[in-house]
Amino acid sequence: MPIITQCNSCGKKYRLPDHRAGSFVPCKNCGEEMYVDDGAGAPMLSRHGSTSGGSNTSNDPNWGLIAGIGGGVVVVLVVGLILFSSLSGGSSSVQPTQQLSLIQISD
Repeated sequence: MPIITQCNSCGKKYRLPDHRAGSFVPCKNCGEEMYVDDGAGAPMLSRHGSTSGGSNTSNDPNWGLIAGIGGGVVVVLVVGLILFSSLSGGSSSVQPTQQLSLIQISD
């Protein structure tokens, strides 16, 4: 009788042959290795030791990576603003080179 098991990471269900009981198999959907229960009621485990029924952390965002990228963007923007301000001198960089005098011509 086939064994029905489910991946702890992505939730994909599989029907596996009896000889897979008690072993680890890779999920074809997400690649996570999962433990195939032998039918004795033991909890399904991943090779990393997480049990089924726990929180699904594979879909949680990686907040450390997001914070690192956001911090890097802020640093680049601040440095660019400082460089732009120092190069422009804080005022208009266009200076008049000569003054024109207007002469009124009468007919």
